Amino acid sequence: MGGAKIVVVTANDGNVLNSFLEGLCIGGTLLLLSFPTPTPLALREELPNSTTWDMVLMLLFKRCSIRGWPAGDAKACEEAIQFARAFGIKSLNEVFTLDQAPEAYEYRTKARFRAVIVPQTQA
Repeated sequence: MGGAKIVVVTANDGNVLNSFLEGLCIGGTLLLLSFPTPTPLALREELPNSTTWDMVLMLLFKRCSIRGWPAGDAKACEEAIQFARAFGIKSLNEVFTLDQAPEAYEYRTKARFRAVIVPQTQA
């Protein structure tokens, strides 16, 4: 069984946590860099539902862990960029031109990758 050793979650869509957990290898780590909203069902329901049990079962059987890490200051961000460059880590972005800003705003809850709005000449 394959999968990622770590999934770094920068998106704040709590409804996609299950799919991130599915992508982890045995013993993998889900690293949350932002607070998911809406709060995932597993964190707010008093009685378990299927989403809650899916998350719990994946965590148990795959021996996965969820860790949180607050976004750092400017120095921490610069170190993260240097790390990514040193190891060839690339981000996946969905790019919108400035005149597509209303569409980008509406699309933000459906985005699979980080959505970025750029001036027309850079798109």
